Parts: sequence; structure tokens; C-alpha cells
Amino acid sequence: MIRRALMLLLLVIPAAPLPMIAQSVTTSTDSTPPPPRRPKPLLAVGEVTGINIVVQRMNWWLRHADWADISLKTWSDNIRLGWEWDVDQFRTNMFGHPWGGGFFFNAGRDNGIGFWGSTPLTFLGSAEWEYFGENERPSLNDLYNTAFGGIIFGEVGHRLSNIVRDNRARGFPRAMRELASIPLDPVGGLNRMIRGEAFRHADDGPLRDHTPLAVDLQGGVRLAVDSGPQHRSSWSGTMLIDIAYGSPFDKPFHEPFDVFHLRFQFSPAQGGINTTRILGRLYGRELTDSAARLRNIFTVAQKFEYLAGPAYHFGGQSVETGFVSNWAATPHAHIQSELYGEWLLLGGIESPGAGVRERDYDFGPGAGLNASASLLVSGATVLSARWRFAYLHSVSGSPADYRISHASIEGLLPIGHALGIGAYAGWYRQLSDYGPGKGLTYSYPELRFYLAWRRGQWRHPLQNPAGNGP
Repeated sequence: MIRRALMLLLLVIPAAPLPMIAQSVTTSTDSTPPPPRRPKPLLAVGEVTGINIVVQRMNWWLRHADWADISLKTWSDNIRLGWEWDVDQFRTNMFGHPWGGGFFFNAGRDNGIGFWGSTPLTFLGSAEWEYFGENERPSLNDLYNTAFGGIIFGEVGHRLSNIVRDNRARGFPRAMRELASIPLDPVGGLNRMIRGEAFRHADDGPLRDHTPLAVDLQGGVRLAVDSGPQHRSSWSGTMLIDIAYGSPFDKPFHEPFDVFHLRFQFSPAQGGINTTRILGRLYGRELTDSAARLRNIFTVAQKFEYLAGPAYHFGGQSVETGFVSNWAATPHAHIQSELYGEWLLLGGIESPGAGVRERDYDFGPGAGLNASASLLVSGATVLSARWRFAYLHSVSGSPADYRISHASIEGLLPIGHALGIGAYAGWYRQLSDYGPGKGLTYSYPELRFYLAWRRGQWRHPLQNPAGNGP
């Protein structure tokens, strides 16, 4: 529900027509770099509350949603009755709410507040909505998913939008950059329009993000198995984007999410969004000499994961602790690996016997292990393998324990400098233990063949302090 409302909100944010924006950024000539933004916590809190009010009223006035009919009595009932587990669709709870929580985090970051200072805003925004935005009892799973997932989506969107935007650009390219940044940082995009920054030509100053990106765009076909008794396989077109922001081996840890990795896969004929995985570094400490051939870095990371195949659904918010390593086998060939222990704060997993009205999945905390290894040649990943194991104990739904394993291998054959042909093979296995003699085991393979376009270590040019930039 809130996901649809936020999508509607995105439609009204870019209020100025594209030609008007293009004209504005062409005629404005103020080249003074914007100063570092001073923290404005009260304004950030006001914007969090304003987001909830706008979304809530839009759902009632425009959509006439039954759940949006609120009053003092519904507020009182929500406070008096307390928390429950809701029965929304898997995608709404495990993807829509985390993405929506990023709005609240963006409000803090755009108002000059740091990572840790913006974190409470996701909990505030979620609690406001749960108690006062609906006439249904507040949902505990929504609080977890919106708050913890919002931290990840908000910080990643904040950083990527600062790369997409370019205050030195003019005309149509500038307008396209401003509009392209809105899905990443909706609150920041709206604030830039209000402050006039979206239309002003200027040096970027200290606000511009120059962190290098490695981008991998893939398009191809995907073979997956459905959940029917015959386990029928089906082919679908598929698209994937893989983004590596920074590198743990380039420079020492500086601040949360100075390094993160994002993978997003979409297959229209197989449920839409199949994979979203974001892993951001919260802390890192080098355990070896930075000039050594074999380097090891102790790392604490936060992860959001969403897996949705035709036959299975799994996702959650987690914190991971472990090691990332790099072995320079030759000057041009490196092997990088990751090994993490995982604390699953709250996960969701498909369960036909969930037993919570129409909901067909369970909620619960858990733990796991994650391991991966990649071969990089001249900075490009040509072969990678990944394995993860997770245990989840249901606290809402069926009385069950779940064990999943997910293994995959992927290879890429470079063609020239930027293109490549690749293949991916994955295997998802789920053991559902409902009690003595009631266990079920599911195993589902997946194949993918694709054409890839890669751009490694791409960054914007640094500002020229003596002028308006190159």
C-alpha cells in the first residue's frame, strides 16, 4: 500500500516541465560552489512527518483507500492495541517498505545530517506511519523492514544521486541528470528544486561525490523453474545491473557505506524483480600491510536481500561480520574473496503452510554464512562463485525452522574493452521443517545467458578550483 503511494508521490515531485528545467539551468549563471550544508535536524524531522502526511492524504483523497480512513479513534485504537504481524504481499513487505524507508533517511542526509544521525529518522517515519497513517494495527515487520531497509536504500540513493547530478552541466543534459536522480533521492531532488539548486550553474564544491564506480549492465535470457507440481521450466528475457561503489582495497575505511555493492535483476515474464542485493560497509580495519600481495580486511557490513524466483521467495535485513581478502597472483590478475557470518535481523521466506490468513510466507530472525570468490583480470571480474547458507526460525506464521542454501557460478568472456558474453548458473535449495515427519525440501535451478557492457572504475573529473570545472 505505502509502496503504491510513494510511486504516486514520485509522479508529482518533478513539477516543472522538462523544457522549463532545461531553460532554467541554461540561463542561471551563479558559479559559486555551494557551501557544506549545515545540519538541520528539526527541518529533517518536519520533512519526515510531511512525507507521511502527503502520502496518507493522497491515498485517501485520490485513491479512497479503506485503510487510509483515519481519525482520532483509529489513532487511539492503534496505540491501545499495539503491534501485530501484517499479511501484505511479499514484495510489498520485503521490498516496497525498505525502499519507502529510504525517503525518511534521505530527509536527514539532504539536511546535512550524517549517516548515524539520519538512522533514527527511518524509525521515526515508520512509527509515525504505523500508528497514525492507517486504521490498521501497527505492523512490527513493517517497522523492521522500513527502518533497517530504509537506511540502506537511503544511503545508497544519497551517494549515487550525488554522482548523477552535475551542477556544472547546462540545458537538456542538466535537466536529464536532475530527473534521473529523483528515483535515487526523491527528497533531495525536491529540496534542490525548492532551493533553486536544480536550476543553478555552479561549481560542485565539496558536495560532489568522486568515488569511482564499476558498472556492469547485462541483458539476456533466463531459465527458471516454477513452483507447480510438475516443476515446469520457462524462459524469460532478463536485465541486470551490478554496481560496485569504491573498493575496500583502494583506501582505508573512512565512514559507513564508503564501499558498497548493489545487484539488481529484473525479468518481466518471471515476476519482475528477481534479485536485489545491497551490501554496504559499516566498518573496516586492515589486518595486513596495504602493500602485501595477500591483504585481509576485517569488515562489518549491513545487507538488504530480496530473492524472488518463480518458485521461491526469500529476503531480509541483516548485519554481517567477516573478512574481505585480495591476493595479487600477478600484476594483472587478482583473486578477491569474502567470508561473512550473518545475523539475520528479520527475514521473510515462502511457506505454503504459513497459516496467517492469505499470507503464504513466514517471518523470523536467523543466522547464516556467506562466502564468495572472484577472479579479476585487469580490473574486470571474469569468473566468480558464491555460496550462502541461512537458518531462519519462524515467529509469525507456521511453527517452522528453515534452512536454505544458494550456490552460483558466473563467468564472463571479454570482447574488446567494454563488452563481454557471460553465463550464470545458480541453485536454490530450501528445507522447511514443520515438525516430526512434516519436512519439505525444494530445489530449484536457474540459468542465465547474457551480453554485458562494463565500465570499470568510472569517476567524474575532479573540480578545477580555479574555474568552473572542465
